[in-house]
Amino acid sequence: MPLEEDVLAERTPPKTLNEHVAIVRRKLQDYAQKNELTGEIDYDDQDYADFVMDALEEINDMDPETRYTIATFPKPSLLYKGGIVHALMSSGIFEIRNQLDYNDNGISYSKRNKGPTYLQIATNWRNEYYTETRRLKQKLALQGLKIIGISSEFRYRGRRL
Repeated sequence: MPLEEDVLAERTPPKTLNEHVAIVRRKLQDYAQKNELTGEIDYDDQDYADFVMDALEEINDMDPETRYTIATFPKPSLLYKGGIVHALMSSGIFEIRNQLDYNDNGISYSKRNKGPTYLQIATNWRNEYYTETRRLKQKLALQGLKIIGISSEFRYRGRRL
């Protein structure tokens, strides 16, 4: 069912940690009723808050270093994408750590064998996330320099000094 235009127009970027947590949970569909195998959520709100804060810290530490907060971050979608990357990496590590493969007389059983899949998805998201982060950092760095034009030594060629 398509969204009403006024619903799309009213959408505002998240400015609080709780809003980012809700978006990460929604994007990952981490709801008990949607988890058919266990009927439980994978991560609680504190876990998602940690993932978003890890992304913020990671972005701030990338060159050029910045000191953004959740409220002052210029591109909120980048924060929740980073939160998703950290959540997927955590899920992949959990799955690998708890993986069990058993084979007895031709009967095979595998439990928690989705680790490589989670890590592959996380790698794809991470590549996009890092590319967007670098672009944002470059854009903000250039804006900070207030570059008007590029000078050339040929500008003075043919002039008498």
